[in-house]
Amino acid sequence: MRHLALPLILLVVSLAVAGCGDDEAKPAAQPAKTPEVSKALVGSYSMRLARAHRGADAPVELTDGSARWTLEIATTGGPDGGPAFTLANAANGPLESSSFETSGERLQLHMEECAGSEAVESEYRWKLGGGRLTFTTVKAGCPDTVAETLLTAGPWVRRG
Repeated sequence: MRHLALPLILLVVSLAVAGCGDDEAKPAAQPAKTPEVSKALVGSYSMRLARAHRGADAPVELTDGSARWTLEIATTGGPDGGPAFTLANAANGPLESSSFETSGERLQLHMEECAGSEAVESEYRWKLGGGRLTFTTVKAGCPDTVAETLLTAGPWVRRG
């Protein structure tokens, strides 16, 4: 009988230890949601900002440097490591690079940089046809209207 006592004690202890802890099942960690990006938009675009948008009343970001602008839309390289929507002046370099996502014909800019204010959320409708990309404002977040002016001033032409 003595030779059965030790294994029985070990069994009881192991069952007690196995039963310790939290009774509730913990959900597995969810991976971060990857923003959706329309593959049709990915690429490089350029445009020339018309004089009408570079007048004396225009913000300095639009009058300083070149009238030529580029737009890079990429699935990586954004501020949070995700998609990147980057506006750059041909002479002065990048103006801003925001994270973004698309849903149908809508494009949402997240944490958009604005002169003199906090980062904001903006939304545009986009249309792509014949290598020309156009934007229409749904909700402009930046009070300085620089990015909104650049995006809606005319068509962006796909490069390469």
